[in-house]
Amino acid sequence: MFDFVQKNKRILQVFLGLIAITFATWGIESYTRFTGGRDTVASVNGSDISQREFGEQVRAQQEQVRRMFGGRVDPAAFDNPETRRAVLDQMVAERLVATETAKRNLYIDDRRLTDLILSVPEFQADGKFSEEAFERIARSQNPPLSARQFAERLRQSISFQQLAGSVGDTTIVPRAVAARLAALEVQQREVAEARIPAKQYLAQVKLDEAKIKEYYDANPAEFRTPERVRAEYLVLSAENLAKQEAVTEDEIKKAFEERAAAFRVEEQRRASHILVKTKDEADKLVAELKKNPGAFADLAKKQSQDSGSAEKGGDLGWFGRGAMVKPFEDAVFSMKQGELQVAQSEFGFHVVRLTGIQAGKTRPLEEVRKELTADLTRQKAARKYAESSEAFGNLVYEQSESLKPAAERFKLQIQTTGWI
Repeated sequence: MFDFVQKNKRILQVFLGLIAITFATWGIESYTRFTGGRDTVASVNGSDISQREFGEQVRAQQEQVRRMFGGRVDPAAFDNPETRRAVLDQMVAERLVATETAKRNLYIDDRRLTDLILSVPEFQADGKFSEEAFERIARSQNPPLSARQFAERLRQSISFQQLAGSVGDTTIVPRAVAARLAALEVQQREVAEARIPAKQYLAQVKLDEAKIKEYYDANPAEFRTPERVRAEYLVLSAENLAKQEAVTEDEIKKAFEERAAAFRVEEQRRASHILVKTKDEADKLVAELKKNPGAFADLAKKQSQDSGSAEKGGDLGWFGRGAMVKPFEDAVFSMKQGELQVAQSEFGFHVVRLTGIQAGKTRPLEEVRKELTADLTRQKAARKYAESSEAFGNLVYEQSESLKPAAERFKLQIQTTGWI
């Protein structure tokens, strides 16, 4: 969300200057120390930013800094009044934009959000939407999010983009400035360069042995190499222990029975619709389609108020329960394949045709055996790691002359570093 604020900073600076805003102010001392014992850090148009929210965002920014530097930087070094103020400024800007998007009713409904998520290549595997890919990206956020939280963040981010677009698209630019920008956009330049490699002059360089020794004696630090060592080490990890664990057939079958609900694939249906404003329009379309069933796609392209599906002939693709608004869902899941029906929702009247049914089923054991085995192995390894880590540390400490006893007991390979 803060990435959006940063990327659209220039537009938002102008935009925020135009909004009449009223929010609580605080003194410089309390700002830098951030409210002492109060629970509210700031209030933006009646929307409070709590100490908890602010603290979470500060920690998230520190974690981002830590990741940027590969964990080599102490995030606490960035815990100062200036950094905290910058974080709070971002949060205030975000609340202001959120307030304005709500005021302008720039809301992304569930159906459109679903369409957008399904179309993002990063959320796909083999050209199809992948829940696993979506959840993996959600967990990689800072802080990690559940799939539902990530979807809501995407919804808000898209609303923010709509707002920035509505402001940017209506900006008046002087003709002279526009012409200059257009000229720069298509401008091309030719550059010539000549490369003179140093090696072609090496033959001309004559070195005197006395000069070489004189330089060497005068600059010993340049030729001093630091002390280096090689070290032996052991790695005790859940990953290593997993290689030592075996999962029995009985354990796999038991886990399959206990997790049957997780392997249940709910019923999916595919439908096309034509969205119109009135019941009369819907009834006329039904009558026309009964005479000419093959005209559905053309009628959807010409008459549907849903521009997203209209260009696809009204096709909404495959979906399960909970993906569509309730009246539409109830109609679709009560229909027979090929049937026409009119459903009314908050968006208008839908002329719906059911085009496909995929019955719900439980994935067979053989299909999920590999993932079950991997999961059970990880669980066993994690338990063994928890049980072994203290004993491993004690043994290495007590037998500090050699790593061999620990390597033999825990079935680990002694590794050796290069020169360090």
